[in-house]
Amino acid sequence: MVISKQKNILALVGSNHINGFTRNIIQLLKDNLHARNENIDFQIIDTTEIDINVCRGCNTCFEKGLCPLDRQDDMGQLKAMLDNADVIILACPVYLMHVSSPMKILLDRLSYWCHLLKLRNKLLVTVITTSRSGANETNNYLKYIGSGMGLLPISEIIFTHSSDIDELIHKINKSAYIINQYLIEKKEIHSNQFLEETFAIEKLDKSLQLDSSFEKQYWQSHGLFNCSSFEDVLSLEKERKK
Repeated sequence: MVISKQKNILALVGSNHINGFTRNIIQLLKDNLHARNENIDFQIIDTTEIDINVCRGCNTCFEKGLCPLDRQDDMGQLKAMLDNADVIILACPVYLMHVSSPMKILLDRLSYWCHLLKLRNKLLVTVITTSRSGANETNNYLKYIGSGMGLLPISEIIFTHSSDIDELIHKINKSAYIINQYLIEKKEIHSNQFLEETFAIEKLDKSLQLDSSFEKQYWQSHGLFNCSSFEDVLSLEKERKK
């Protein structure tokens, strides 16, 4: 009998309300996925319940590939969880046409990962809730940042307080179905236009850096310079996982 490797989903919930709409949607999605397959580890992290310091803008992460603050808060552990995840869910209510402050603080601490495409070969799902406006702007921001880190967006759930509950359940079912296709039915991960454009820009930028720069050395040591496209990067990562 072949035992499938357990798949890992990490949901980061940037809500200030532990029992709010955003958190409840994530719980419904988790229940839906577990009903489809129990061989999924679905972890939920509420940003208000972890200790994440505000980025100081010291640029150490860009220059050396590490953040001094990781030894002072929970960010080091969270990075390890992101590294281990197959699917990353960014869930957040709208705050003034943008993400909440806890979510923004967390993403700021990961900004240098956009230069490394650190989360390549992983999948992204976004969940946005709002009382009225700003959903599309906030959703697009999270997809933009996630894609910048190498994530492939595969599904989104947008819920306004005026939305019909049946419509929400439909969106949750659809997202669970899509996630299941990739994780359990092993649907192939492929690139998209934005990821290809991001890869081309970052590759050119890194090629122009000094040989001693951390970012250039990272690209060299991970074979990214040998790839002509992000699709090649995905193929490279697939081979490494075998």
